[in-house]
Amino acid sequence: MFLALFDEVNFNKLSLDLTVQMATLLMMMTLCALTAQTAALDIILTDAGNVCPANYEKITLGQQCKQAVTKLGAVWNGREKTGLWPSGCYYCNGVEGCSDGTWFNRHNTGSANGGAQPWCYNPNAATPPPEPTPAQTYGGVLFAGDSDVANWGTSDAFPGLSKTGVHGATCRKVGNRLADKLEKHNLTEVVLVCGENDIMDGANVWNVFDRWKIAEERINNHGTRVICMGLKPEPGTKGTHKTYRAFDDLIFHEMRGPAGTGRGGVSMAGGREGQRARKRNGVKRLRQVGAEMV
Repeated sequence: MFLALFDEVNFNKLSLDLTVQMATLLMMMTLCALTAQTAALDIILTDAGNVCPANYEKITLGQQCKQAVTKLGAVWNGREKTGLWPSGCYYCNGVEGCSDGTWFNRHNTGSANGGAQPWCYNPNAATPPPEPTPAQTYGGVLFAGDSDVANWGTSDAFPGLSKTGVHGATCRKVGNRLADKLEKHNLTEVVLVCGENDIMDGANVWNVFDRWKIAEERINNHGTRVICMGLKPEPGTKGTHKTYRAFDDLIFHEMRGPAGTGRGGVSMAGGREGQRARKRNGVKRLRQVGAEMV
């Protein structure tokens, strides 16, 4: 019994020793591989400190640091900003207070710390990977409306945008759906498309405009810009084209604001004054549509 226990203890100790030796060997192999690869790219891991040797410079852009060391097979830990560690791109291996791997320090000067080693490159031999141009995204844009919005392939043209389009939706329904979207997303612009289904359902221009106005004010109250699309005159809806134009005129003058005060898509008119301005600017077109539409 004692012998069996002794053998088990010694076996566990031997396993632990082998594990430590294997870890040390792997660490040495990694450092050798890094040295060979960096020599080929003329990127060196210099002595511990906060400066690069003659003819070498620090890697001063985070993305360049990440691309270079990833290509070399080193572990990328991320970015930081601190005066306690070397500035720019640096490497830790068994350094107290520093996780093993490469860090990029955005601090202007930084400082030497223990065994932390800067990554340096030779600008005359090779240029670090260029800072990539990020793809443009439209995460702050929402397309809101009826079947037009639902059918548009906006996701390909505007990556990252949000969309809420429902077939047959009226301005009232579009406005009601906006509340949830405005709360969930940090929007900068809303492309608003509605009114066609309201008119096709028999609503008069003023009622449709009031519904649109509620949606527009809901957007503006969140500090978000409105981009409005006019109604499309299709061959099958010729009987409503004049009504469409009257509605578009009301929106156009509303977006411009009263008395020529342009707002670039953000309405100024509100309350009774806004209503009077809408009536002054839209009445001419409404007369052309017919008295039954007023």
